Amino acid sequence: MWESFKKIGVCIAMDDFGTGYSNLKNIGRLSSNTVKIDRSFTMQALKNEYEHKLLDHIIDMIHSLNLKVVIEGIETKEELESITKMKPDYIQGYYYSKPCSAEQFKEKYGITK
Repeated sequence: MWESFKKIGVCIAMDDFGTGYSNLKNIGRLSSNTVKIDRSFTMQALKNEYEHKLLDHIIDMIHSLNLKVVIEGIETKEELESITKMKPDYIQGYYYSKPCSAEQFKEKYGITK
């Protein structure tokens, strides 16, 4: 099924990497385009040097597989500065915006269509 989706241009993201069933084994098996690092994993990396190095290596490994990396859960400028040094492809979190409706999003970013 995943390969059929990919053939028609659908991109697949593995969410919540570092928790539950989102583990290293599934990166290859699920053949996703993007791996989203869970906030709980990110927070550990921001508090602990060992976990920080581990996350840095995981990002490098994911990039070596030609996949994109999203770091979830960034809420402060300090967190953003630390995570940015690891060169993820995307960063998401309350630092940029809390979840909002489509209308709120359009208003916030001046989208008129």
